[in-house]
Amino acid sequence: MSGQSIVTTQLPGLNDLLCQRNMRIIRSPGDGHCLIHSIVASWNSQFPELCPIDNEDLMSSIFVDAVNNCDGYMMFLQPPTKQHFSRGLRTYLLKKEYNQQFGDIAPLIVANAPGVNIKILDEFSSGRTNDNLCVLSRRQSVRTLTVHRRGDHFNGLEVTRARQRMLQASAVNVLPRLTYSALDLKRLQHNSVPIPRPVRKRLFKLFLW
Repeated sequence: MSGQSIVTTQLPGLNDLLCQRNMRIIRSPGDGHCLIHSIVASWNSQFPELCPIDNEDLMSSIFVDAVNNCDGYMMFLQPPTKQHFSRGLRTYLLKKEYNQQFGDIAPLIVANAPGVNIKILDEFSSGRTNDNLCVLSRRQSVRTLTVHRRGDHFNGLEVTRARQRMLQASAVNVLPRLTYSALDLKRLQHNSVPIPRPVRKRLFKLFLW
């Protein structure tokens, strides 16, 4: 028996974990943006007291955070250069092409962008699930969002109405929707990274573009 088999047999099953947390899986399309779909779906269900978000909101936030903090992210790539990081960012956000290197750091960028911790229910082929994986936001957020992953595919998790009422009753600080400043624009232009269409649309709406 392999070491992995010994470990996974001691882990709980996915259904047991979902029942304990009063959650259900929201299937994400396999279009290269399953992580983004899963975060949006989970956010809108698990944080009912906050402004709902959509894929465009999250992608815009990811782009701005990635560009402004590329020095910290590019060290995870080979080669660790701004050009390589920018290429990976464009490929991931615009072309929806999954690149293993960039895909590995995508959860970290996604956690940092809106400022939430991401807990991953990592399901093995056996059905056993590791629930000890958590991507911590550098903003030291008190919020933790939970998603499901099987292999390289992420799914969202929605909470039952009973749990949703409990979450709404807790004290929270409402997060505003993403906004841009003149400094953000200068940074975007200085880094010479093509600005995705969703970001251009939002900047136009805010009279900054």
